[in-house]
Amino acid sequence: MTDQRFGYKGQVNLSIKHGNHVTRLTKHNAGCDWLFKAFAKFMSGNATGSDSEIPKFFDLRASSDQGTTWVSVLGREVKLSSRYFEYDSTLGWVARLTGQIVYDDLLQYISDADARQFRLYMYSDADESPGNTDKYHDVAYINLGADTLSNISPGVTLIVEWTMRLVNA
Repeated sequence: MTDQRFGYKGQVNLSIKHGNHVTRLTKHNAGCDWLFKAFAKFMSGNATGSDSEIPKFFDLRASSDQGTTWVSVLGREVKLSSRYFEYDSTLGWVARLTGQIVYDDLLQYISDADARQFRLYMYSDADESPGNTDKYHDVAYINLGADTLSNISPGVTLIVEWTMRLVNA
């Protein structure tokens, strides 16, 4: 028997829609520690099924201190619009999570000259369990440049489709 190891693969398809014009880009994401903890809880039978264990929101964050501190640049929580799983004949079993960010969600316009680092995070609902120090759990993120985010202007929607899967590595 061959030794098999699991690996996580995540891909994010971004569509920037302005009227009938759509620009698409694909990014690979990084899973955060909570993603792997949630998988371990599920596989060991210790998942509770609470909203604090599953992705619920997107957040766009900026850092001006080389990634030490990340602060939201959105004025409200952006809920995922759908979450589903399916069997993809090419990829196998996948989870697909979608949502959108519109210009009005931003606290302010992001210029292509903005020197801050940006990340789009997917995170869980509030965790109110005793002894918990993290109210929300970051699940995964992608890095985005100001040149991409500067496309979000009045009348523009950023459509996000996050695909997550486990693979034999």
